[in-house]
Amino acid sequence: MGLSVRRQEAELVAPAKPTPTESKELSDIDDQGTLRIQVPAIMAYKSTPSMEGKDPARMIKEALARALVYYYPLAGRLREGHNRKLIVDCTGEGVLFIEADAAATLEELGEGLLPPCPLLDELLFDVPGSQGITGCPVLLFQVTRLTCGGFILGIRYNHTMCDIFGLVQLLNATIDMAGGAHFPSTQPLWRRELFKARNPPFITRVHHEFEEGDTKRRVVTLQQDNTNQVLVQKSFSFGPKAMQAIRNHLPAHLHSTCTNFELLSAYLWRCRTIALQPNPDDTVRVTCIVSLRSNNCVPLPSGYYGNALALPAVATKAKPLCESSLEYALKLVKEAKAKMNEEYLRSVVDYMVLKGRPNCIEHLNWIVADTAHCGIEKVDFGWELPVYSGVVRSFPVISNFGRLKKGSENVITVPMCLAMPIMSRFEHEVLRMTTETMVSDLVYVKPPTIRSML
Repeated sequence: MGLSVRRQEAELVAPAKPTPTESKELSDIDDQGTLRIQVPAIMAYKSTPSMEGKDPARMIKEALARALVYYYPLAGRLREGHNRKLIVDCTGEGVLFIEADAAATLEELGEGLLPPCPLLDELLFDVPGSQGITGCPVLLFQVTRLTCGGFILGIRYNHTMCDIFGLVQLLNATIDMAGGAHFPSTQPLWRRELFKARNPPFITRVHHEFEEGDTKRRVVTLQQDNTNQVLVQKSFSFGPKAMQAIRNHLPAHLHSTCTNFELLSAYLWRCRTIALQPNPDDTVRVTCIVSLRSNNCVPLPSGYYGNALALPAVATKAKPLCESSLEYALKLVKEAKAKMNEEYLRSVVDYMVLKGRPNCIEHLNWIVADTAHCGIEKVDFGWELPVYSGVVRSFPVISNFGRLKKGSENVITVPMCLAMPIMSRFEHEVLRMTTETMVSDLVYVKPPTIRSML
């Protein structure tokens, strides 16, 4: 659907009080190449009688300014130092904020809010010159008021400064300030030295996620080249029937041995690899983003809002992955997640310093994350819980799993970003592998195409 949005000029929201002027190094997890991205998320709120007459944009903007007094590094600007080390200069310049009004109700927006959110460009305006990792605001907010009394909060965050859990911590501090608190209920903690390389650094684990790839065959396999190959984003939604249909591909004794995330990651990794049509002896990978906040292999102090994650991967040849049963892929996904422990994390940190903070390998790799239970679904500014919340776009090799309610059912959403012919083959493979009970339960949300910037 088309959406008419009237936006005010973007403005900078600075901390409400003077803050320290200083420079702080990011951790050696924060500034790895793969996290040097801007991540968009949205939160949709319906009208609530108790908040009638209150302006969500004004309330959030004023409370955010007060919260930034405590989260003042987020109001600064990043720069790159020696060996690509990222440093934030705490200048107090502020974060970008946009007020907007849309001539639509929440009900009319409907599935246009779901990943990959074809309305995103209207609900989170890309302020010219703001997309860089260094020298730019690290946060962008847009509050779009709706005619029904609800609103959409769009946020874009620089992943090097915080993960989504850290973003949620800032949002909860903003709620505290909006409620009249003098300080956040959870005191923010910088402490990025917690994930600083050892002296001397040394790599003790195999890191398939960062290995050199065969770039000679990358154009052929991924169909992303210098001619701006068209990419398409689509979202795949899996309800209970769909998940049971996939689980039925496993031997009965394995049905209760894996999580939905593990099962769906294995299933879609296999489908995606078949769609990419690699050579049988090509090395393929799956990389699982594992949060320390759920893994607990390294205790985190309360209030830490930096990145607390690693990206363990496994590798195999294309032929056994594509020709073996789903059980083979599932075993590898579980193996990747099981790698995560304190020594693995320390080895990653040292790898970053010794190898120049590389990106994860892109060639025949798929990076998956489960952001369904990160807390963003519980952020309540007074308009009750969001009817939808989460990361709404995928990247060419990264997908964030989300959750949504369809009636009484919990549905898993998986956005994918692939070149057009590969996406067609992927859709065909997903359907080919499933039973008829799944076909009626699988939903595709089709946005406009985008052009590859790789």
